[in-house]
Amino acid sequence: MKRSPWVRQTQYQKAAVYTRYLVTVRGRGLADTVSPNGVLAFIEDHESMVRLDTLAGYLKELKAIAELLDPGQDDAYAWLGNIRRAIAADAERQPKVKTANLMRFTAEDLHRVGVELIHEALDAGPQGWPQIQAFRNGLCILLGVMCPERPRAWTNLTLDNVKLDTQQVHFPSKDVKTKNANERPLPALEALLCELWLTRYRAHYAPAHDRFWIARGGQPPVQATLYAAITRVTRERLGVAVSPQRFRDAAATFITSEMPEREKLATHVLRHASPEMTRKYTTTANQLTASLQLAEILDAAHMDLRGANR
Repeated sequence: MKRSPWVRQTQYQKAAVYTRYLVTVRGRGLADTVSPNGVLAFIEDHESMVRLDTLAGYLKELKAIAELLDPGQDDAYAWLGNIRRAIAADAERQPKVKTANLMRFTAEDLHRVGVELIHEALDAGPQGWPQIQAFRNGLCILLGVMCPERPRAWTNLTLDNVKLDTQQVHFPSKDVKTKNANERPLPALEALLCELWLTRYRAHYAPAHDRFWIARGGQPPVQATLYAAITRVTRERLGVAVSPQRFRDAAATFITSEMPEREKLATHVLRHASPEMTRKYTTTANQLTASLQLAEILDAAHMDLRGANR
């Protein structure tokens, strides 16, 4: 059977895989041919370096190369296809990257990082940008866990959106994916920290704009600014970069793991349309209760922070 020529990009991909294979077999003193022993060595060298689905892809490319270099019976390398399918089946059972990362951190871990950053800012003394940034990042993490919303909604918060007198955070409909404005409870500790942020740290630059958060020099931040800051600090503290969007997943994971009987709570906390993402919830009271319950559970472990601010 005449085979169609590979396009240039495919040639590069297959050449890269074959080069990896040759490095392996030559390093083991094996022949350059694609053989069961060579493939076994290749798998041993790469199974700890790449995900299983990637490894299965490598073997698929290697089989195509072997059939090109050694044309013969169509089933000559059926054994390699069987190995690839077995690894691909294992890959289907392997947690996806997002799920795997969630197994490495929890909402409590994020809460702890936020508290640590705030403690460090408070202990550092006079305010400079490093202290302001640390306090901002810590508060952003705490509020992100307590009131999980999408990054755009958090970036665009204004001074009027954070209601310290009623201890609520208001998210306007224009910044919410569902286009339904909503309010989240602001626990007492976080309300205290918000007040401290506004009167001591944000006020250091006396910015003229009405945005709640600030970037270096007091400028209003863009979404990429907070995204980069949070992923950097979580990578340093937790060993895995956690984007603001993942705070929502951590909150849901915390609920479903610690309170499996209240699994539907996660739907209200995250403002999803429904557990199946199809029905629309309209009961604001459920959402307020759900957010408050999560906040109280996490907040209880760190109330000693009050003393640092007195």
